[in-house]
Amino acid sequence: MKLPIIVESMLLRRLAYVLLILSPLLWGLFIFPVHGQTETGPTPPELTPNLRARFLPENLRQFADTGLFLPVPQDGAVPTEDFLVRCSELLGINPETTVLIVGRATGYAAAILAAKAERVYVVELAAGLLENYGNIWRELGLDNIETAGLESIPNLPGLEGFDAVLVHGVTEKLPPRITALVSPGGSLLVPLLDAQGVQEMVLLVRRNEGWELSPAGLAFFPARPISFED
Repeated sequence: MKLPIIVESMLLRRLAYVLLILSPLLWGLFIFPVHGQTETGPTPPELTPNLRARFLPENLRQFADTGLFLPVPQDGAVPTEDFLVRCSELLGINPETTVLIVGRATGYAAAILAAKAERVYVVELAAGLLENYGNIWRELGLDNIETAGLESIPNLPGLEGFDAVLVHGVTEKLPPRITALVSPGGSLLVPLLDAQGVQEMVLLVRRNEGWELSPAGLAFFPARPISFED
């Protein structure tokens, strides 16, 4: 039996409303940061359990404890703690490591890695997020985080490169201006987008004879790819 037009319209409106409410979760269901890896490391004692919520818009904070990447304004995404712990392991971050994070919505990643590293430098490509991030970092007592522009990074005093570089967002091409920032023996972790739209995490280690590349699982960032040519 065919439904009256008014009833059909009401049903469609309700369906649209439900989809709107569930949209953050639907985004996240397509995100699997590192295929087959579920291990988690210990949470640093100085970081609170609800830390991720502080880096999310108010309407998404109820999803902070889900195992999903969550999309945020300015084409960014806030990853899970499990993902960042795995990144830390792959990059070999320890209390003597100098880290560079470059990408969008880097605040939560910087907080997690700063609790493990000697110093973390952040190049936030969504500049409107930096002020809020700085306030949260200070409240957490994370005084080993510094921010800089991508152009100024190579000229920072006392730095001859980074032990670990994390590209926080998918990109189609990794230019020499990024790989040149890695110290000899250092590592770079980046989600690369291929011609079929598949995102693969790739770990690059800088050796004397060149770069050693290895796959590090699949990822999907619900955001516009980063272009370092802009």
